[in-house]
Amino acid sequence: MNCALPGPSRSFARRMRWSPSSRPGTRRRARCQGSDRRTTPRRSGSSRSTPRPGSRRRGRQGAKAELGAALESGALDAVIAPSRPSSPGLVWTRLFSERNVCLVRAGHPVAGRSVSLEAFCALPNVVVSPEGRGSAIDEALGRRGLRRRPALRVPSFLVAPWVVAGSDLVTTLPARLARRFAEVLSLRILEPPLPLPDFALALGWHERVREDPSHAWFRRVVAAVARTLALAGST
Repeated sequence: MNCALPGPSRSFARRMRWSPSSRPGTRRRARCQGSDRRTTPRRSGSSRSTPRPGSRRRGRQGAKAELGAALESGALDAVIAPSRPSSPGLVWTRLFSERNVCLVRAGHPVAGRSVSLEAFCALPNVVVSPEGRGSAIDEALGRRGLRRRPALRVPSFLVAPWVVAGSDLVTTLPARLARRFAEVLSLRILEPPLPLPDFALALGWHERVREDPSHAWFRRVVAAVARTLALAGST
């Protein structure tokens, strides 16, 4: 089964175990995109990569095809991504809500539990663009006639914390993922410089697999893991 699994959904990859004998249907190979083990935090004090001041490098983008088109064509069987409206043939099943926080290294010049709007816009940012589009924080800044200072653009939330750990850059990413990286890379979590709306992660899939036993099993497992993560996030 081909499932696109972006950075905020890495918890699913850790908690799910593919066992063909545990569910009905034809045996199919599971392959999740966007879950590179090399970017999963295991211990502190390892990778340190500091971009040169003022650099404008752009990370490699993933597949250029839109997720919806990939689901329609059958290139993907499912995708876990920020929720979007369902369209003819495509279903987006809401999993749980998430919020954004800022992340800096321990010992960063920014002090306190939050970063001011002025400081945030002045700091070099690691900008995460999974689909090559702006984020909620860019939209919120734009409404105030402001913009952040991008020093590096990367396609995955799993890359940004490693860059932040070895530099004075700041990044914005989902809170659950931030807590995971903060524990093992000696990072500090800061409140965003302005109010940001929560967002929902959802499971996207095509109507043609609604009655497929294997896919139905997969959807049930994802829903169960999502309930566990939602409960953990609320406590």
